Amino acid sequence: MRAQDLGFRQTIRHAPAWSVVEAVYRLSRWLETRSFGLTPEQIGVSEGMRAATAVVVVVGLAYVLHWPGLAWAAFGAFWCCLADPGGPDRTRLKAIGGFALGGALVLPCVSMAGALGPVVGGAVMLALVFLTNLPRAWGGIAAVPGILVSVVAVVGVDYPRSPAGALLLAGVFLAGCLWAMLLCLALWRIHPHAPVRRAAASIFAREAAMVGEFLALVQQGDADEAAWTALDSAHRRAVRLAIERGRVAVARLESGRARHELAVDGADRLFAGLIALGHYLAHSEAPRRLGFCLWTLHAAVLEAEHQAANRRFNGTRLAGFAADLAQDARHLSIPAARAFGLCAASLASLAEGPVQPARHPRAEKTGAGRITAPILRHAARVTVAVGMAYILAAWLHLAFSYWATMATVMVMQPLAETTWPRSLERIIGSLGGGLLAALLLAVLPAKPFLLLLVFPLAAMTIAFKSVNYTVFVLFLTSLFVLVIAMVQPGGGIPTARALNNVIGALVGTAGVLCLWPERREGGLRALLQAAVVANLRLAVAPLSQDVAAQERREAGMASSEAETAVARMRLEGRARRERLHEAEELLTALRGVAGAAAVRAVGAGGGGDLAQAMTQLHVAAERLGLEA
Repeated sequence: MRAQDLGFRQTIRHAPAWSVVEAVYRLSRWLETRSFGLTPEQIGVSEGMRAATAVVVVVGLAYVLHWPGLAWAAFGAFWCCLADPGGPDRTRLKAIGGFALGGALVLPCVSMAGALGPVVGGAVMLALVFLTNLPRAWGGIAAVPGILVSVVAVVGVDYPRSPAGALLLAGVFLAGCLWAMLLCLALWRIHPHAPVRRAAASIFAREAAMVGEFLALVQQGDADEAAWTALDSAHRRAVRLAIERGRVAVARLESGRARHELAVDGADRLFAGLIALGHYLAHSEAPRRLGFCLWTLHAAVLEAEHQAANRRFNGTRLAGFAADLAQDARHLSIPAARAFGLCAASLASLAEGPVQPARHPRAEKTGAGRITAPILRHAARVTVAVGMAYILAAWLHLAFSYWATMATVMVMQPLAETTWPRSLERIIGSLGGGLLAALLLAVLPAKPFLLLLVFPLAAMTIAFKSVNYTVFVLFLTSLFVLVIAMVQPGGGIPTARALNNVIGALVGTAGVLCLWPERREGGLRALLQAAVVANLRLAVAPLSQDVAAQERREAGMASSEAETAVARMRLEGRARRERLHEAEELLTALRGVAGAAAVRAVGAGGGGDLAQAMTQLHVAAERLGLEA
């Protein structure tokens, strides 16, 4: 018996206590099901510290020189940090440089137009908002800088200046941008693979959480099949989404992709074993020794997460865990042994590291750069909604009215189903951030103390920009309130920020719902039918993990998308009208088919389970009038 088995025997009697990290991942799974993102592994500490340095230096100069106009340099520096997508320097330079150039051109135009009156200023601002929403045609890397240039337009129109003053304003803004570019691209460099390593590590973190909850239910001993199915489905969806995010991150790399592709592919193969294992545990009584294997697997996946996040990979410990797991699994029943064997083989392959760098053909850009009708409709939709917010803010005589139009720009997405969650997050974050800023201003009203607070707030804003939108907006609101309070002192700034953001978010949501709304073709029924077709393909795929990998991926994505739509519709109060109960029964049957297919693919039999799961699928599909 190995020494660590003694530790397993001592600890196997007690379920592992929930740590803060595990609780966060549980919350993440719940939010992702409802279209709210939470990716704690994407906290960018270095990025946050760098952005805070860029902002505080400029705000400090404004304070020392008593020059409120330098606030625009702070805005430019901060927005450049937001526009930074990370990854290769060439991609970052295009994104940050594009924003800096676009903002420097847009700002004097709207500022001079604003000096001619609200009608002329509004017209010029709306024309520029339309144009700056067209870069979405070039993908996400161009969309974010374009949206931020729209923000420059809606803010700049509220800073009317003469031609000379407008050019000075643009020069100050550009100076802030150039300072941020110098800091981000030269003085404070962060390894371009850091975001990819975090994305790869997050897959293993979610798989470790999956194994940990498997172990907890095994130790509990009295969990029924429904509990296993619910747990397995939640984790499958979370892991599949993490894998796809990892693939997108790897695809953006221009060099050094071999190691990261290996990590994502290894996590995907490991996931196949976990699906088979989850299906087995849901339908069989787990022997005591299986708990030992789960502990070994949990430790191995945590080690894989650790190595995926490290800049220098060392697979020695991981190889040892994989060998131990393979040895322990031999004493289990055939289905469990085959599932654990696949997990062990995936981890062992990962531990070996990439044999040699592979040549990766460039992905074909389908439709990139083509301004299509949906993109034009979205640009027009945003323009009209911003115009409505602009008029409403003027009618209500809102102080800092540009915060309302800015919120409208930021929350609007092409689809209503993604806009209203973002609007809700914007509202919650703005209210929370306004309250936090008000407390800070009450406790520390002196400007030197406010300057000290700008650094941590700017750092946390950028650090959390890819983690959760609500948290990002909370820190963003507090940051901007304190900066404005320093350069433009006045009362009621936190209240104005929160109120204007609520108004702008509501106007943006109304615009997406009422102005040429985009809808998925076929709605929920089409999503369910696509999930059925994808899972049926998986069920008849050849008995090979490599051959079935694409079918497994497509089935997982289709089922996850349908599950998210069902959960979102339930939140919207459409359960009865959309027959969501029957849809949930169908999705449960689909997960059963996928699990049985995974058991069959690892060579552990499962033909009877698959036949039974197919029967349940046909029954559930017939209730909804779907083809199966």
